[in-house]
Amino acid sequence: MRRLIAIVLFLLALTSCSYRTKYEDEPVKAELATDGEVSDELVGMVRMLTLNSPIIPEFDNITEAMEGCRDAVLYSMLMENYGKYTGDIEKLDAAVAEYPRMQITNFIPAREFEETVYSVFGGTRKVTNESGRLFVYLDRVAGYTSVTILDTEPVAVEIKTLFETENTYRMRFSCSSGSITSPEYDAVFVKRDDGTVYFYSVTERE
Repeated sequence: MRRLIAIVLFLLALTSCSYRTKYEDEPVKAELATDGEVSDELVGMVRMLTLNSPIIPEFDNITEAMEGCRDAVLYSMLMENYGKYTGDIEKLDAAVAEYPRMQITNFIPAREFEETVYSVFGGTRKVTNESGRLFVYLDRVAGYTSVTILDTEPVAVEIKTLFETENTYRMRFSCSSGSITSPEYDAVFVKRDDGTVYFYSVTERE
């Protein structure tokens, strides 16, 4: 019995390693321009992870991404669709009715947050909805509202290298805001069949 358990654990470990290396081991097909259409799209995705700071959390799965980037993704959604999330009177009134002591001036439905997360980070696991530092999850109306609106500093993203493989883009970059410059990061983006991409991992260079 112990031998059987050991074999099962070994096979699971092999499966996990295969999953983690199926993209990292792909040979490079081409080096891409750092100021082209692809780079512009990837830079936009990186900016979605910045929130008043050029320092980006590391992650290699959707759970870690949500632990470090939940507020940043919600803030990006709010800023890009400010009129939508501050002007839906029906949803705002419903939230205020359930939480009369809160000052609710914006509302992001949890369903739309989950759709954005799947679009940006891929994966099939259900996204856990919970409060962060800047956004509170209102479980009775299934949505988020911000505690405060930040006066954010613009973050610049400088691409060092950008390579393409059969299924991925690999980008080395750093971010800066004001006098603060981040370490260099390596990001892997996976291509979808429809031409879109999603984050596979972001790691800080040692």
